[in-house]
Amino acid sequence: MTFRSMFTDTLDARIAGRLGDSVILSPGNTFPYRNDKTDTIQGKLDKQYLDINGVETLTDTFKFSTGLLDNVVHGSMVEDGSDVYKVIGTQPSKKITLLVLEKH
Repeated sequence: MTFRSMFTDTLDARIAGRLGDSVILSPGNTFPYRNDKTDTIQGKLDKQYLDINGVETLTDTFKFSTGLLDNVVHGSMVEDGSDVYKVIGTQPSKKITLLVLEKH
């Protein structure tokens, strides 16, 4: 194991321990509807700079511990109070999954 991978794994574990926003997530291509797999999960709803098709942009994201939910794909729905988001990108890793969101 390299220093970089040890550092990244440690950082991911520390981030996972601080995820404190509860959202309702409907996995699968369900937007704008809930389904029978809809569940409330803990994570971190945030805005983050990402490079999308060569353009750096500030976008809504949601990070959660990998393994909490399966089948989170483009078109899944995330609800935070009255705000509704469509998943337009997923970036899974060993410990943390990052969802790129589009607010509706």
